[in-house]
Amino acid sequence: MVKEASERVEIVPPVFKAEKVRVTSEEVQEVVPAVYETVKERIVVKPATTRLEYVPAVFEDVEERVMVKPASKKAIEVPAVYEDVTEKKLVRAAYTTWKPGTATSIQRVNEKGEIFCLVEVPAEYQTVTNRVLKTPATTRYEEVPAEYGTVKRTVLKTPETTRSVEVPAEYAERDVAKMVKPATTVTKVVPVDYEREVMTQVQPATEKRVAVPAEYETVDQQVLVSPGKQYCTQVLCDVNATEAKITEIQKALQTAGFYSGPIDGNLGADTMAAVAAFQTAKGLASDGYLTVETVTALGISPQ
Repeated sequence: MVKEASERVEIVPPVFKAEKVRVTSEEVQEVVPAVYETVKERIVVKPATTRLEYVPAVFEDVEERVMVKPASKKAIEVPAVYEDVTEKKLVRAAYTTWKPGTATSIQRVNEKGEIFCLVEVPAEYQTVTNRVLKTPATTRYEEVPAEYGTVKRTVLKTPETTRSVEVPAEYAERDVAKMVKPATTVTKVVPVDYEREVMTQVQPATEKRVAVPAEYETVDQQVLVSPGKQYCTQVLCDVNATEAKITEIQKALQTAGFYSGPIDGNLGADTMAAVAAFQTAKGLASDGYLTVETVTALGISPQ
């Protein structure tokens, strides 16, 4: 079965009949246009913007007291002070000498008979005035105060900069038509005199249910007779399937009466056909492979 039996719904259209109707008046739609008036409208000619304006630096003159000459020390030489000192200086020391005189206890008579007396002559002194150092010369230092003066110089009061300046928008006026009253539609009854055909419904539309039979078709279906299976078979690998080994197999097949081709060591179609015939004759699995079981049945070592 392709499709089950069902029902479908069919619409039976309504039934109408034509009748003559006399029309004496009918409605007419009349459009009343909108009413406009001219008004002044302010529009933006150029929108407001911001511009960067350069503000120059501002300088000013200031007076300030500056040091013209720093404070220092002045060296003043104080001369040495001398004074006069009077002193007696020994010119000749006291001594004794013989002078002519009268006889005394100490006397001497010379060859002429003159008498000399031993007289002590006192020492002689001389008054000498010497200038001596009273106070040695020295150096004294006086503090010399710093000297200041007033100078004028120009200093930066305000650095140069930029500022944002608002540029106002520019406006203009234009005449525009403004709708005062929108357009409307007025319905009017107009007298007429004519006949027209009117369709009158006699029977309304109905639904009809219709049986839909099932649909069938013939199909071919595969039935599982025997499930698939996997099996492993040991075959003669490429390493052992040397030319000498194939030559040995060809000779064994030839001896057994299954091969009549050339003994060339090549495992070609003729050799494989002989292998398949041998496998069938010996009841071995004939699956198109040169199995180890087949080689052993031929009396050949698979190694």
